[in-house]
Amino acid sequence: EVVVIGYGTQKKMNLTGSVATISAENIATIPVSNISNAMAGRMPGIFSYNKSGMPGVSSPITIRGVNTPNNTNPTYVIDGVVREKADFDALDPNTIENISVLKDAAASSIYGSRAPFGVVLVTTKSGKSGRPVINYNNSFRFNTPIKMPKMMNAWEYVNYYDEAMFNKNSTHYYTEEYKQKVKDYVDGKLAPNDVAEAQGNGKWNYDYTWGNVDWLQEYYRNWSTAQEHNASISGGTEKFTYYMSANYLGQSGFMRYGTDHNKRYNLTGKISAQITDYVKVDYSTRYSRTDYDRPSILWNDFYNNVLRRCRPVRPLKDPNGYYMSDINYIEALQNGGRQNEINDGLSQQVRITITPLKNWNIIGELNIKTDNNWTHYEHKRVYSHMANDPEKTYVATMTGPSEDKVYEYAYKSLFLNPNVYTNYDITLGQHTIAATAGMQIERQKYRDVSAQRADMISTDLPVLNLTTSSQSYGISGVVQEW
Repeated sequence: EVVVIGYGTQKKMNLTGSVATISAENIATIPVSNISNAMAGRMPGIFSYNKSGMPGVSSPITIRGVNTPNNTNPTYVIDGVVREKADFDALDPNTIENISVLKDAAASSIYGSRAPFGVVLVTTKSGKSGRPVINYNNSFRFNTPIKMPKMMNAWEYVNYYDEAMFNKNSTHYYTEEYKQKVKDYVDGKLAPNDVAEAQGNGKWNYDYTWGNVDWLQEYYRNWSTAQEHNASISGGTEKFTYYMSANYLGQSGFMRYGTDHNKRYNLTGKISAQITDYVKVDYSTRYSRTDYDRPSILWNDFYNNVLRRCRPVRPLKDPNGYYMSDINYIEALQNGGRQNEINDGLSQQVRITITPLKNWNIIGELNIKTDNNWTHYEHKRVYSHMANDPEKTYVATMTGPSEDKVYEYAYKSLFLNPNVYTNYDITLGQHTIAATAGMQIERQKYRDVSAQRADMISTDLPVLNLTTSSQSYGISGVVQEW
């Protein structure tokens, strides 16, 4: 068995470093959205876990330094080119031939200071000589959330919470009259909309409502869907081979209101030509796009806030039939604005291999990677309705933004990486001697620009040109090259 190890291959039986591998056959049988999730539990010595149920979120991978603070990410190398974790996650799993993980210092030493926490090497599929082979496969998936807490009903909640507060300071938090209202509502003795009473300021008394809602069941669906389609064609002759592949992945999230969606598109092409007995030329190109759309509020502390505010006594709507936006996120999820992130990546590689003598290869290659990323989000204010005059509204700042705002971000980068290296090996009896030498140059240039401004003229057209604020705005940009 041959294993990829940095700038070459080696028989597994001759390995002295610690290397783990997973093959294309194993990867193809795992219905996951990205490769990071496929590695969890399938490679010895690799620590990985699925940290979120959001579509498109990948699993972090740790090889060494699990308890080390700060960055412990391994280095990712795709077809010989050092890339970022995002490029690894954007790969179409169907195009991967093999993944090798260099775990110890001996195995990853060729990458120097870049690889203190290991190296993940990815080799993608190439064409094989023979008749054209056309493949198409698809999968339709259903995902379910796990470890969802079982919530108390409103009557159980007020009794347990009241007892806890009494044990804390010898004072009951809820009156007997209030608890009786809660019990009557749970028992069905009150009208469905009899859930709250007005305060002196004209708003609903949100601290002492008596609804009965399982908020985790209300916010989250019991399942979400995903579908993936892949088509490829490969073939060739003894001197010319080709491989082409296209992939689409679509996922939806678990949120019942304003659900998030993730889409991934991949196009891959490879050709290989044996020009002469001594010269071989390879060209490969890979394009990927990820498109993630979600409610603008669905980020950062949202899940923490949901759990803090999901008291079962809090109703879905007020007695007048409007969402209680001061204490639930339904209106913010549906109408509080959306965020859209689109990331485009194009990788190209040209490689020339010269073999002047048997077992002696001189390799020159040029790698080019361009990235174009764009992010847009808008914040739209959501409103609550007054209790006694429901036509009057006010901004619900507890669950939504305090101002209407538009934000735009654009990023563009170019990465150039010429490599020249040579390797030679010779077998003497039962011994094999191998040597590798080479050089590489890396150059990257990128720029980004961002702008934001508040006060939209129309929330139906959330663009920067239709914002008016002279106080709440900002613009920034960066250009870097190394």
